Amino acid sequence: MWLPSSRAGCSPAESITAQDLRTLKQRFPGVPVVTYINTYQAVEKVAAGASPAGATQLAGPG
Repeated sequence: MWLPSSRAGCSPAESITAQDLRTLKQRFPGVPVVTYINTYQAVEKVAAGASPAGATQLAGPG
């Protein structure tokens, strides 16, 4: 993907940080975590710990 600005980002992906997700997981233990396809890697790593088997891809390229 070509971005006209090196500072351009993805507002849905920027709406949560890894620390935000850690806090939510502590507050709501056992609740499944589903992430947006463009979620930043740090958040994906925290989400992957949401289940013993790690993250599960529900849909996407194949």
